[in-house]
Amino acid sequence: MSNETEIECTLDHPFDLASFTKSDRVVSQTRASKYSLVFLGPVVLGLAFAVLLIWTWQRWPDLITDFGREIYIAWQLADGAVLYHDIAYFNGPLSPYFNALALRLFGVSIGTLVVINAILVLGLTALLYSGIRYLSNRWVATLAGFVFLVVFAFGHLKIVGNYNYLCPYSHEMTHGLILSVFMLFLLIRSAWNPKRRRLLSVASGVCWGLVFLGKAELFVAATGAALAVFIWFWTMDITRGRRWLGQGILFVFSGIASVAIATIALATQITPQEAILHIGGTWRYLIQSNVATNDFYRTVMGTDHPLTNLAAMGISFGQVTLFVLAAALCDQAFMRNSFGWCKAALSAGCIGLALILGSHGPPFLLQGLALWIGSGFMTLGFLIAAIRKRKDREHADRLAILAIWGLFAFLLLSKTCLEPRIHHYGFVLAMPATLLLVVCLLHALPQLWCRQTSGNCFRMIISLLILVDTWSYLMVSSSYIRAKNLEIGVGMDRIKTYDATHHPMGPLVVQALIELHSVTCSDSTLAVLPEGALLNYLTRRSNPTGYIVLMPPELEMFDERKILAAFESSHPDFIVLIHKDTSEYGCGPFGSPSYGEQIMHWVRTHYDPIITIGAQPCATDSCEIQILRRARITARPDQRVHHPARRRLTNAA
Repeated sequence: MSNETEIECTLDHPFDLASFTKSDRVVSQTRASKYSLVFLGPVVLGLAFAVLLIWTWQRWPDLITDFGREIYIAWQLADGAVLYHDIAYFNGPLSPYFNALALRLFGVSIGTLVVINAILVLGLTALLYSGIRYLSNRWVATLAGFVFLVVFAFGHLKIVGNYNYLCPYSHEMTHGLILSVFMLFLLIRSAWNPKRRRLLSVASGVCWGLVFLGKAELFVAATGAALAVFIWFWTMDITRGRRWLGQGILFVFSGIASVAIATIALATQITPQEAILHIGGTWRYLIQSNVATNDFYRTVMGTDHPLTNLAAMGISFGQVTLFVLAAALCDQAFMRNSFGWCKAALSAGCIGLALILGSHGPPFLLQGLALWIGSGFMTLGFLIAAIRKRKDREHADRLAILAIWGLFAFLLLSKTCLEPRIHHYGFVLAMPATLLLVVCLLHALPQLWCRQTSGNCFRMIISLLILVDTWSYLMVSSSYIRAKNLEIGVGMDRIKTYDATHHPMGPLVVQALIELHSVTCSDSTLAVLPEGALLNYLTRRSNPTGYIVLMPPELEMFDERKILAAFESSHPDFIVLIHKDTSEYGCGPFGSPSYGEQIMHWVRTHYDPIITIGAQPCATDSCEIQILRRARITARPDQRVHHPARRRLTNAA
């Protein structure tokens, strides 16, 4: 191999974390230049992480939607409440108890969760960089890590926050993704480390089992990827099939054992039957309820308009293909000094047609709609290439790992299969496919299409387009981040949200918190309907019913009659009604005949409105908050709820 092309990393084992400190094998480099290249990628990503953290500081969560549930449940569990018994919950127990442990160890605050999540982001970035660096090179790994941090980890691509890794709408998503990546890391690492194969198999199996304790879609993707790993390495090493069979048994046994231990631990707080029933989390409600057929989830999957969405996906994929083809033509023309009119016309035509298909500016390559189709093609392409290169074991394994990652990405995107996106749920579901696309465009395609040239022109064009796309997403995030200047909370619980010029809900929540502190006592109980548990947390007022979110999916899963029974039994001292637009769920506002009518009727019968901030809730489309107090609030002391976290759910499912 010539000095110009001898740039591959020399690693003792693939996916070795020590690769951060190993130099590239470039003959002509001095010691100083070698070490500068070694640390350049990590330093760039570290600086990007620090800048993004400071820039987005305290502006990650949404006031009303989702994140309040995350911090409220962690606070209650840290205070002694029991999941599924004191608090109704529809996911697995891993993330709530992990967050509760963090609060118990380091103090109850939003800042505690942010610090823990920031550490997890750094760890995930290191894993992604190390793996991609082995599969390609430092530049691809650095650019992919930069895309991850800007677009996914710190992205704010919708007016609602929550879709980032610092204050996610559901920690099961981020925890499940990190565990899945770590599982693959360990599982693939075990293939090249005979001495620690059993230990790594057990550790990867534990990660697999822990993913089960979160969300179903993450577990399905992790299981498919793990199965692909075993199939590939068993096929390539069939003479040692017994060894791989034993490794697979260890993996499965470790995963089942971790779930069993979690079930036993949960059974110490609730009955064994309830522990077995709830340990699967999401699976139970997917089977027993019709929540998956709700208008909202049909829109998320794209099954509401399948043909239209398929056409949009095809157009998006075609646009990306045209940009890539134009870059390949430019590389052929410029690098071979044969830029004729034919190639110039073809390149310009591809770019023009791509712009017409897109009918807008960036993103040009990092388009969510193209990812599901693209991940399928990339998986198939890498698998075929790996089979063809099977005689070169190391090369074949690298291609197979990319195919396995592609399968993982494809399965993750299946939740949004007909309308994949980078925003919204895509901050987790689309991340693996997006990074695979970066690797494919900057590493695999140049090797395939640019064999007669160095491919440098192709890589420069593609890198520029990816940077432009990343900048476009950064500008979208900036438009929301800059608008969040209103401070709510104090100390480590301080967050920033939109002021009145951008969204009226922020000032209304500030006023509601002031009023709640003035009209409630420290032992008063509070229920916020239909959602807004962040008010419970910031005022430190517990919800005695156990049902902290009453959005349409929760009413479908938990049954409105059982929820009403819990309200009648616990009778919160105060209720806060917050207007919430639920049209995306195919129903009217909370209290309408199609949504929460029984609960709202009971509230109006047993509570007196004392403060209205804005218009009457659920009557208009404007933002409003209403505080209601229980009628005859001067009840006997034995009727008051002093320790709501210890009360049990009434007729809980």
